[in-house]
Amino acid sequence: MTEAASLLLQNGYAGFSMRRLAERIGYSVMTIYRYFENKEELIGAVLQSGFARFETDLARAAAGDATPRERIRRIGIAYVTFGLDNPILYHLMFMQAPGAIPGGLHGVPDRTHPERPTGFVASMFAVLDAWIASGESRIKDVDLLGHVLWSAVHGVVALGIGAMDHTREEMLEIGRETIDTTLRGIDVIAT
Repeated sequence: MTEAASLLLQNGYAGFSMRRLAERIGYSVMTIYRYFENKEELIGAVLQSGFARFETDLARAAAGDATPRERIRRIGIAYVTFGLDNPILYHLMFMQAPGAIPGGLHGVPDRTHPERPTGFVASMFAVLDAWIASGESRIKDVDLLGHVLWSAVHGVVALGIGAMDHTREEMLEIGRETIDTTLRGIDVIAT
């Protein structure tokens, strides 16, 4: 799956082929077709596996007793960590232009209908709702709050896997500071 993701990122959808993948991993093309009907199914499996790992990491970070704000902080750190540790997969999951893969992504969460979140996304919205309900969030619109926080963590990952010349540890520190600064900006200021 890792090699398929790397090849897809390197060559794009149009340049990705089962033959090229087979050559790269030292298998016959027929061996790959034994497991996947076509390249769309293979690409869907790569992304579905990535989203499953991503959601598991974020759910683990959100678990336990903590305030909604602290749970959001932990989720943000887990998000940045996942992106920095899986740059190729992250790029494919979150940085491909809409329509880059014709016919959509089989088995991948539908990100086009945020009003109907499911799975971990629904759980994340519940944490955001709890923070808003606590009165500690200055932002009262859950969609806006989610997008503000996502913009912060996605920005750190995009810089970390792209143009920034920093170590993983430096980018994690930048991520923690970005998350903390963003949360402080959203906090209701006590008067």
